[in-house]
Amino acid sequence: MALLSWADLSYVLPVTSVAYVLVALVGRFVLHEHVSLTRWAGIALIMIGVMLVGRTAPRTTLHTSHASHPEAQS
Repeated sequence: MALLSWADLSYVLPVTSVAYVLVALVGRFVLHEHVSLTRWAGIALIMIGVMLVGRTAPRTTLHTSHASHPEAQS
């Protein structure tokens, strides 16, 4: 939730999916579990998605106060 204070939700949600990647890596290399080829393919797709989202420009609007709007002055 702390990430939402400095980044858009469209950036934060894909980054949180990196946890799936970390869990698979820890399972494979620390716990010596078998991770199927299908799961590795899914991990690759997650990472590609995270990289694509990270490369896109943010499309947020700046927050302005109500005093700057002409309707608020009347």
